[in-house]
Amino acid sequence: MSVGELKTMDATGREVGCTEDADKASLLADFYFSIYTEEIDEGPSVSNKIYNECEDIILTTQLVATKLSQLNISKSPGPDLIHPIVLYEVRDVIAYPLKLLSERSLETGQLPADWKYSTITAIYKKGPKSDVGNYRPVSLTSVICKVLESIIRDYSMIHLLKNELLNSQQHGFIKGRSTALQLLNMLDNWTKVLETGGQIDTIYTDYEKAFDKVPHKRLVKKIASFGLPQQTVRWMEAFLNGRQYRVKVNSKYSNWHQVKSGIPQGSVLGPLMFIMFINDITEVCSNNEADIISICR
Repeated sequence: MSVGELKTMDATGREVGCTEDADKASLLADFYFSIYTEEIDEGPSVSNKIYNECEDIILTTQLVATKLSQLNISKSPGPDLIHPIVLYEVRDVIAYPLKLLSERSLETGQLPADWKYSTITAIYKKGPKSDVGNYRPVSLTSVICKVLESIIRDYSMIHLLKNELLNSQQHGFIKGRSTALQLLNMLDNWTKVLETGGQIDTIYTDYEKAFDKVPHKRLVKKIASFGLPQQTVRWMEAFLNGRQYRVKVNSKYSNWHQVKSGIPQGSVLGPLMFIMFINDITEVCSNNEADIISICR
């Protein structure tokens, strides 16, 4: 769905319409930049979870080839313009060099510059189409980077599930769980309470711009507290820091902007990072006093 005419204020404070694609892209880019979190410090200390030792990720040519064979060739390329169908077709040839590149990236904790660039497509959600706040940013990132992201995600998820480190009330972005199951569980609990003459009070909240506002320093501290290998934590920190984005509207682009906070929506690691960040949210309530639904899109 295309971006409609956007409204903005001119220098005199008068509302004017924005109809040119280049101007829309710039207006959206400025808005997304304005909602980032200004991180003053690293936040409170985070206690480490109890976990079994987690080994460094071991990359093999076969593992990389398998990930390349699982690429969705209908997806769009990132800013590096390397299309997934190209990577898929030459997977047997590039699996080994890509394995070497990924190993080097993990060992040094550094990412190629192209892996940190994002092209954002604005997706209309609801409300007036003239309001920039009604367009959700979805990032197109390097497909090659997503291959390594996928491997890191799989290793990390195995560690988290094996050691039961993810909150049982978190149902978003976890295989075998869903928000529908969470809602059914809540309905069952509420029915039991009502049948025994109890009372239910509900509070509905919205994680407004949640992915974009996650502070990087506090996120890295949270990730490290789960006992992932230091090499993996260092790579995730490098993945978050120094990112840049631009917004595309049809064939027009905004200027590049620095990413000050948040997790790229559209990345492979983003959802896992987010649920690790909010994992302890239910600890503010006693299990005997309240149930908390954590619903993530």
